[in-house]
Amino acid sequence: MTKKEKIFRVIDRYVSIIKKEDMSLMYGKGFKFKVHTYSSSVREKILLFECIVTLGENIDHSMMDPYIADFYVREAAATIFPDLKIRTLIRWDS
Repeated sequence: MTKKEKIFRVIDRYVSIIKKEDMSLMYGKGFKFKVHTYSSSVREKILLFECIVTLGENIDHSMMDPYIADFYVREAAATIFPDLKIRTLIRWDS
């Protein structure tokens, strides 16, 4: 497993398993989360993660917070890369 795959796996597991209850409330039971790719800027010390959230069933749009996935990705990535700025791009699928 490459370093990139390990990073993706840690973030995927953090969001999909550890924060599963919160994510299910926001994005519906059976949601899926995947880190699609990331890019970095060494000069500016920034990592950009592009993630895909596949919405689950029975979504209550009044309760849905589009920023919770962003927050959890940043939280997980900051533990791995404490000295870098973390940016995210979340894409939605249904």
